[in-house]
Amino acid sequence: MKIVFKNKKVVGAYLITLGILGLLNIFFNLSILYAVSILTIFLSIHLLLKAFSNKIKNGKLFITGSILFLINVFIIVYDLLIKNTGYTLTHLWPVIPMLIGLTFILYKIFINKESIGIYIPGLFIFFISIVLMLYTFNILSDFKKFLLLLIPCFIIYLGIYLVTDTKRG
Repeated sequence: MKIVFKNKKVVGAYLITLGILGLLNIFFNLSILYAVSILTIFLSIHLLLKAFSNKIKNGKLFITGSILFLINVFIIVYDLLIKNTGYTLTHLWPVIPMLIGLTFILYKIFINKESIGIYIPGLFIFFISIVLMLYTFNILSDFKKFLLLLIPCFIIYLGIYLVTDTKRG
């Protein structure tokens, strides 16, 4: 049986990583969460390197690699540092959409500097996530205040979109 891979060095690097994670699991009782997160971080770094490897930057690989990288780093940081402080993911869940919004902003900065199309939704997701984090930490305890804060943010978002939209005049 002959298995053909496009790039056997990449497959070899993943197998080495998988083997090292297996050894770490045997010797240090590494959690499956860390193993999957570390393997996914290696995958995301590979995607980010492929996104910048050509003269034409690949935005799809950049977005996928950035989201995987940021979310898995958050999972590891949460498990190592934050979990024992009493904060659970029910408090910190807005960080995940915030990281997705940050990825869209980074896309605008690093990949497509001219296009505003993904930057505005990235800002919107990022700021809405901040508002939701304030709500989950009971800084905004009243739902009416939450809506009153959300509505002006949406109006500002709509205004920024209309001011910066160059395609429709």
